Amino acid sequence: MVSQPKLFQLMNDVTPEEKGTTLVIDNNGDILLTGHNGAAPTPFDNVLHRSIGTNIRANQTDGTYSLKYGNDTYFVSFGMFERVGKKWTYLSATPLSQITRPVVVLSRILLAVSGAGFTFAVILAWLASSRIHKPIGRLVGLFQLESKRPDPAETKDEIALIEREWWNLHRESQVLQIRLESSLPSLRDGFLLQLVQGHLNYMSEDELLERMEKLDWDASRKQYGFLIMRLIGFSNLLGRFSEGDEQLVTFAVANIAEEIAGRRYDQIGVVNFQDLSVGILLFLPDTLTHAETKESIIQLADELIQTVNAVLKVHLVISIGRTVDSLRSIADMAEGVKETLRLREFQTGNQVIDSEKVSPSQESVFYPFSLEKEIVQAFRLGEEDQAVLYIDQFIDELLRHSAKAMFVQQGMLKLLSSVHHVLLQTGFQLQGAREGALYERLFELEGPDEMRQWFKLSVIQPYMKVLRETRNVHAKLRVEKVMSYIEAHYMEDISLDLCADQEFTTPKALSADFKRFAGMNFIDYLTQYRMNRAKEPLRETDMKINEIAENVGYQPSYFIRIFKKAEGLTPGQYRENVDGNVHDHHE
Repeated sequence: MVSQPKLFQLMNDVTPEEKGTTLVIDNNGDILLTGHNGAAPTPFDNVLHRSIGTNIRANQTDGTYSLKYGNDTYFVSFGMFERVGKKWTYLSATPLSQITRPVVVLSRILLAVSGAGFTFAVILAWLASSRIHKPIGRLVGLFQLESKRPDPAETKDEIALIEREWWNLHRESQVLQIRLESSLPSLRDGFLLQLVQGHLNYMSEDELLERMEKLDWDASRKQYGFLIMRLIGFSNLLGRFSEGDEQLVTFAVANIAEEIAGRRYDQIGVVNFQDLSVGILLFLPDTLTHAETKESIIQLADELIQTVNAVLKVHLVISIGRTVDSLRSIADMAEGVKETLRLREFQTGNQVIDSEKVSPSQESVFYPFSLEKEIVQAFRLGEEDQAVLYIDQFIDELLRHSAKAMFVQQGMLKLLSSVHHVLLQTGFQLQGAREGALYERLFELEGPDEMRQWFKLSVIQPYMKVLRETRNVHAKLRVEKVMSYIEAHYMEDISLDLCADQEFTTPKALSADFKRFAGMNFIDYLTQYRMNRAKEPLRETDMKINEIAENVGYQPSYFIRIFKKAEGLTPGQYRENVDGNVHDHHE
């Protein structure tokens, strides 16, 4: 027996809320129970009860169907079960709106969340697009700076514009890379030249290391050695080279040095000084001892000498110095090595000089003052041969007391200064050039023979030439002044000594000047002028010959003898011939 209260409670639990209902139909087809706590069936219950006949087929024990009632559509589920020997049928009708309500709510929640997510995504996309487009816009703006009026069609697709411009930049970068690689040797050479000459002392050690790395040098954990090669005997190459080819020969030596040193060391730097001098910077491991580095550099120097001797047939003087462990010390080291070159021996051939083993203070300086006075006096008197002779003796004396280039150069520089002072006193400028250029050139000369030749060609001969030209002008003026004096005083007692004293010269020099500019000596010119002055009164007047003789500065007897010697006739015969010629002319 089923408890009726419990059955009603069970019916209430399975009955849908609001508009739904539940029915239990007995085997006679009558409504046994409703889901309304036993209340009487509602109109909808009756409609649901009647729908059994049209929606449930015979022998169908369970299923579902839909039922239209009023404005609602109901979802109806049914089933059959047995209780106390009887078959009952239950019907449960639920409005579709009630069934779909959770789905709608969930759908609305999902739509709201989706909408919020979409809105948030749109905002994020806009922000991201803005942030992405901002640098793109800047890039496009940078690209458009190349053209003041960009084509709108080209700028519409910004990505395409950036891609195109990127490829252009890429191609330009490749071209610049090729140019950089081709110019790298020149950059390295320029950097090394500045480094060894001390022009980069303002840079720190780290900055120099960074610059080295950019130029493809590994300067970490290194010590540095430096040597300078000086080509001696360039004058011996004049058969193969011409004057002014020093740079070409230096370039050849630099190439030889780079090849030989490059075989011995992993890293080197060759400095071409363009003046028959080449420097080599050596990158040495910091693990080598001082003795090992010195031995290695000396071996390199010996190989360089042998190779240059064989190829160019000239001598080399190589100066080597101490090693240093910092780039900032290279300039001082190079300066010391270069100064050591001045301690080379002028009279010997190939030399290797170790700057750590020689010192200028080891010898005293000798200067031949007596020969300097002779040279200065020869310049003053214009005696070219004597000046050349004394210069040779001066250089020989310097070499006899010290063959080192430094001391010989110092002596020659002092001599040039003394000679230059004398020349300036006469108003003469050496070659019209800067004074410093002469001293610089003399300092660069390789040996005593070149010094002799240079002094002769660059100092003695130019001065003597100008001196001769100046003396010719003065001599011509002097002769013209004496001629004018003769014209004004020919009737007086005139002598060569008198005129020479008046012009502050010697009778011999005045006579020579007359010979050069008048074509005759002083006495012949004076006699010829007086004879010409005597002919006029002989032709045109009746003056006595004695008076004419005194008027032209002669005693009568001497006048007659001189006139006959000059004209082949005595004065009286000259007058008679003139008168006869005049008489014949009148007839």
